[in-house]
Amino acid sequence: SKPATFFTSEVGDYENFSIGVNDPDPFEATLADGTSGEIKWMQSGGDLLIGTSTGEWAIKGVPLTPTNVGSDIQSGYGSAAVQAARVGTNIFFVGVNRGSIREMVFSDEQKKYLAPDLLELADHLVATWGIKEVCYSQNLPEQVLLAILTDGSVLGFSYRRESDIAAWSPWNMTAYSAAVLPKADGNDEIWIATSRGMQVLSFENYLLDSQIDAVPSSFTVRGFDVLAGMYVTVVADGIDIGSFLVAPNGTIDISSSGISLPSSITAGVDFSFTLAPLPPEFVMQGSGATPGTLRSISDAKVLLRASRNGRIQGDGSSDAWFLGESDKNTVFSGWHVATDIGSNGRDASFEIWQSGPFHFEVLAISPDVKVGEA
Repeated sequence: SKPATFFTSEVGDYENFSIGVNDPDPFEATLADGTSGEIKWMQSGGDLLIGTSTGEWAIKGVPLTPTNVGSDIQSGYGSAAVQAARVGTNIFFVGVNRGSIREMVFSDEQKKYLAPDLLELADHLVATWGIKEVCYSQNLPEQVLLAILTDGSVLGFSYRRESDIAAWSPWNMTAYSAAVLPKADGNDEIWIATSRGMQVLSFENYLLDSQIDAVPSSFTVRGFDVLAGMYVTVVADGIDIGSFLVAPNGTIDISSSGISLPSSITAGVDFSFTLAPLPPEFVMQGSGATPGTLRSISDAKVLLRASRNGRIQGDGSSDAWFLGESDKNTVFSGWHVATDIGSNGRDASFEIWQSGPFHFEVLAISPDVKVGEA
């Protein structure tokens, strides 16, 4: 009956909500801005932050007491009924239409919280299905926000505000829900409920969808029941030995690979990713900005770390070139120069992609762009 009201308990007595007037006593406060907004989430940042269906609020008061509490509306975007995620010192929340994820970040200049849309340049990823759940891991080897859409598809968001890193990527899996759980070593695991059961993503060695590790005692390896009837990629002692069909009884016969019996294997469903940089834009002295200008990209330098089996291709080219070594089992670190990319036009760009059960990490991209040429 009070959708815009929040309630506090007594200090040290979390089940006592009997209203009082002394500092430790419980109290209630109503957000009032002339709308009928309902509270959808609460998170603590620098202040207590609250999202409603019509706007975002900061609750002021240090400490919060029955006689020392104030509420200031910060923005009017509105929130969906999805619990917000804390990302560092900021808060990520899902917009009321489930087509945006906004970051509440305090602006020293405006003396209030702003809420830019982190999907502004990737809104095509949520054009059909809305966001139903988000979770964030601070302590994976790579910090990542996971967004699950209403159709079960999954988006990953790599984000480091201090380094100006922000990149979305669709994941090739279907999920019902996800949660981040801490490990004893201080890192995190993401637990994902999928159609094939619960998957645990630790990211230290996650290179295949539904990845399963095994120690074979023969060339017929058991333990892959959840993948029965599917083709899986198999890595034996660190070498990709190809694709194999999992038998109905959950076994994989690797005898046709021609290798000696390995000490360990990893098997799972192969997936690939594509990195598509936006067309480069910059300001030229005496000529102004370059949007809409003809340009060509002939070469690109790509800095890789411990990567295998990458490709690069210009958007107007039918040829794809190796990044790193042409042997998929050879690890490459350093700058790789890709020549003759062959990308021309007003939106000249290129794509980088990789498939296979291998680590692939792009640290920097430096294209050779010629403006006014096509």
